[in-house]
Amino acid sequence: MELSWDILLAFNSILDGKRIRGIRFNSIKPESEEVFVKETVGKMIKSGLVKESGELTETGEMIRYVLNQYKTAKTVVFINRIRIGLVNGYICPALIPTYEEGQLSKVDVRIVHKEIIFLALIEGYPILRQGHMGSIAKYPDLYEVKSKIINHDLNETLFLAKECTGHNENYICLIDSDRIQKIDLIKESVSVVGGGDIRHDIACMLGLTWM
Repeated sequence: MELSWDILLAFNSILDGKRIRGIRFNSIKPESEEVFVKETVGKMIKSGLVKESGELTETGEMIRYVLNQYKTAKTVVFINRIRIGLVNGYICPALIPTYEEGQLSKVDVRIVHKEIIFLALIEGYPILRQGHMGSIAKYPDLYEVKSKIINHDLNETLFLAKECTGHNENYICLIDSDRIQKIDLIKESVSVVGGGDIRHDIACMLGLTWM
């Protein structure tokens, strides 16, 4: 279900109010907090998420459950805009934020299937169907490659990250017709890899060991 950012903030407050990985909330001026809360509760009632009594509706409880599952997941995987909380099994909670002019506008809160996400990526990025590259060529200047990202066609860019206790990964993949430039933002290295290499990375991130 798609929620405005203020309603997501309210649901987060119902839980523990702590950080939601992969979500950057807009700031609220202290003097505006009371009005903000009143208006947000009104929107939640109008949207059928909260009853007049203040209790969550069935839909509201479902959103609270999905958000809690996401927040308590030990590992979160980022694939472009989608953030997936890895839990036991193939069905996982996910958040898909939308930012407009640097401000959080709305967030889609939903349940996703890891295999379907994987297969959708293969469909959307045909190069991922290709094989592995036997050798990896290192680029000497990371900053020269990173500078090209600003003007790069987003349809040819794949953002991948994984955040969990003691182990984080963060990549930007620039896709050409027959190769992928993989920028590791943590190790600050750049390499040329094949579609099969990135396909394997995504499968490992999602815990799909059979891929």
